[in-house]
Formats: sequence, C-alpha cells, structure tokens
Amino acid sequence: MSADSDIAIIGKAMDEERKRRHNNWHRWNMRKLDRHMDHRFTLAKDGECVMFREFGFPKVNFYPSTGRWVCNNKTLGGHFDKFFDWYKKQEGK
Repeated sequence: MSADSDIAIIGKAMDEERKRRHNNWHRWNMRKLDRHMDHRFTLAKDGECVMFREFGFPKVNFYPSTGRWVCNNKTLGGHFDKFFDWYKKQEGK
C-alpha cells in the first residue's frame, strides 16, 4: 500500500479548489445572463457554452465557467459585466 505523496495531495486539493471556483463563476454568470440577457441565447454542452445568434450581432459563444467568450475565432475574457458591455457595442457589426 502506498500513500499519496505530498505533491499528489496538493495537486488534488488545487484541482478541487479550481472546480469549486469555476462552479461559483458558472452559477454567478448564469444568474446574470438570465437577468440581463432576456433569454436571447441557447445553451449547449450541458450549459457549459452559451451561444448568442441574434440578428444584427456577431455569433458569440460565452463560457460561464471561465467568463471567456469567442467571436470570429478570437477569445476575449473578463467576467459577465465586461462581456455584457462588449456585446451591447457589437450591434450592427
């Protein structure tokens, strides 16, 4: 029987912390999306990807677990508020 090394124990703890942090971000971003985006989106990949396909706006995929979004093969990041401000400016582009 071999015990986990100190490094393995630390790695597991860091992985659990990352998952907890991303779950918190996901919940927070989804609440903001529901409140401010008036359901103008489609969920994909079990809610891991939020797709925006509105007329007059570019196609955008937002990832609530990380706060990043992809538009025209360019990844941008921040948090929901930054995404929301960016998205409002995209009308007609």
